[in-house]
Amino acid sequence: MGFVSAGMMTFSRFFSDEHLRISYPNIATWPEKLFLLDRCFILFRQPLPSGKDLVLINTHNSYYVSEDSLRMLELNILKNKMLQEYEKGNYVVAGGDWNKFPPQFLKVSQIPTDLLQNDVHCLDFNYLPFEWKFAFSADTPTNRALNTFYEEGKTKISTIDFFVVSPNIKIENCKTFSLGFENSDHNPVKLEFSLIQKSH
Repeated sequence: MGFVSAGMMTFSRFFSDEHLRISYPNIATWPEKLFLLDRCFILFRQPLPSGKDLVLINTHNSYYVSEDSLRMLELNILKNKMLQEYEKGNYVVAGGDWNKFPPQFLKVSQIPTDLLQNDVHCLDFNYLPFEWKFAFSADTPTNRALNTFYEEGKTKISTIDFFVVSPNIKIENCKTFSLGFENSDHNPVKLEFSLIQKSH
């Protein structure tokens, strides 16, 4: 592709205490690493009246790396950060392009199996403690293959954009907007959630 200037961004109408870019290690080998994007996640910290924080994480994990154990290096960095913030009593939402199916996706997916990208695998069921929740649409793909132009019902598709929320958050709704990949190789995903307040 040559030189690419790109990035990630999180927008909010609320004041935040912290916007932090956390780099993932370069997991590709030579010479592939010359051609791949520098991966990272963006941490957005929103102070709450309770004294705790709402921590929003925007991630984009590697895809063009054949060795799955290398991709786990990125995922473990992200997992450790999420668990660390939750242990402080904070609320955590992590979303973005994971380049993996959510855990158990293949068991609940309503997308025809023959259309799913067969080089995409599920995130391990034990990736996070069982109290953590995954939000995604089982019936609408979020991503399409780029090896040719898009043809509905023929082009390979996947659901690799989803959200993970900490146990102190309730998922109200998660919807993928089926735009036919008009503007991107991804469809947008919207999450609605509420914070679970501890009773005294």
